[in-house]
Amino acid sequence: MFQHSDTIVNTYGSPVQGASVTVNTAAGTPATIYSDNGITQAANPLTSNAAGAFSFYAAGGSYVMVISGMGFTQLTIPIALGGTTGNFSDQEIPGGAVNGSNKVFALANTPNPSTSLGGMLRPGGKGAFLPLNQPIDFTVSGNLVTMTNAPAANSNLAFSYRY
Repeated sequence: MFQHSDTIVNTYGSPVQGASVTVNTAAGTPATIYSDNGITQAANPLTSNAAGAFSFYAAGGSYVMVISGMGFTQLTIPIALGGTTGNFSDQEIPGGAVNGSNKVFALANTPNPSTSLGGMLRPGGKGAFLPLNQPIDFTVSGNLVTMTNAPAANSNLAFSYRY
């Protein structure tokens, strides 16, 4: 079993309590998830706590999290937990200047499939990371990620993907 933990924040960086997190298999069916290392099955969907946090365990593989709640747009985030075939890059910092005008960033490898690419942005380098979704926030071509809007100077970018 592999653990995935995350925090949901709104556009102001404030935690979102009570958000619904559905974990689906890559095929789109609800995944079997656990509250511990494979012993106690957890409800799916999960609910974020007062700090916006949630956590689950699942077998290695590719999953899609669907996050919804009041006050923000539904997010669909692909994730891969250890034990998948091929290689996985987790929270890679891409090449490219984060200066408020640059929109193109280079990954060390080409995501395969390209839909496995998920991103995170910490605006201005402060507060919690916010999820990035393709094709809304960025697109990918080969190993190049093109952001819809240039990240503000001093922001932090990180991407996770299979290759």
